[in-house]
Amino acid sequence: MSDEAGTWPDDSSRVLYVQCSAGVAGDMLLGALVDAGADRTAIMETLGGLDLDGYAVTFERVQRGGVAATWANVVVDEHEHDHDHDHDHGHDHGHPHRPAAEIRRLLDKSDLPTAVTATAQRIFASLAEAEGAVHGVDPDDVEFHEVGSVDAIVDVVGVAAALHSLGVERIVGGPIATGRGTIRAAHGARPNPPPPVARLLAAR
Repeated sequence: MSDEAGTWPDDSSRVLYVQCSAGVAGDMLLGALVDAGADRTAIMETLGGLDLDGYAVTFERVQRGGVAATWANVVVDEHEHDHDHDHDHGHDHGHPHRPAAEIRRLLDKSDLPTAVTATAQRIFASLAEAEGAVHGVDPDDVEFHEVGSVDAIVDVVGVAAALHSLGVERIVGGPIATGRGTIRAAHGARPNPPPPVARLLAAR
């Protein structure tokens, strides 16, 4: 979702610049977009059209490092099973496994604005392509772990709704600082950044 180096939209475009030096989580970006002027009522109304249950979203004013900010808090009922499969998947700390194709269908059948659906679909498609390349499977067959959880889906659709509310046409990302060492994920210990993230960074 970022522009290639050396490109810049014309003056008529509304541009969002994201400072990526410390990384950003979905709920952090959603809160920042509300701080930037996104209509939280419109965001909540859009999320109401999402074909998911078992979650709640609140926006709270907080201070982080002495700086005022908005915290977008997505609370999930871990006992809520909002998806149905003919086969069983394990659950890791409340994160169900969802195939990328299932998330695509969920977005298509939800009652979301066309622009919000398109943005969310592009985000999950990019994630599926990176995961598929790493695992050697078709993107539709990718099993999302953390990214397939309810809170992650709500984060992505919420951010898409916020971008739609602000009328953002282009997103420009600053340099991204990568981590080091290892992290724990659904597949066990992985280098930081993990291979799918490294592929996304290489494609920037």
